[in-house]
Amino acid sequence: VNTNRLFNMPILYDEIRKYAIEQNWYTSLSEGMYCSNVENIAEKVANLNYHNNIDVIKIDALTTAIGYVIQEKAVILGMNGSTSYNNHAVVLIGYRLYEYTEGWWIFANTYNAYFLEIADGWANNSRYLDLNTGSNIFMELYSIL
Repeated sequence: VNTNRLFNMPILYDEIRKYAIEQNWYTSLSEGMYCSNVENIAEKVANLNYHNNIDVIKIDALTTAIGYVIQEKAVILGMNGSTSYNNHAVVLIGYRLYEYTEGWWIFANTYNAYFLEIADGWANNSRYLDLNTGSNIFMELYSIL
């Protein structure tokens, strides 16, 4: 994935944070924002700051979100209960799919394991989120239609 696309992320984050504070959805004392605000905030910031009318939708399945990433559309992943990130939102920028087999002979089963490439806002480079750890992550996904 071309990480040059992440270059303006700090600017966009600042604009979204400023808008959320102005609308009283977010304060320095709050525990964050609800993902249900993503659609409204992203649409308003794009319109107010860039005069760009976009339509942000909630995505029901991870495979659909990966399809959007393949089309190079922005995907926001909000998560709750991650052992690495707790409750945090990230940008999904890529993925790796690994196939592995467990068992032997007629008892063998083949499985797929997804590793999501994300921009987490904590590091300057992309990182991978392992969904196969057994942790119970609740995810919400959003993208531009």
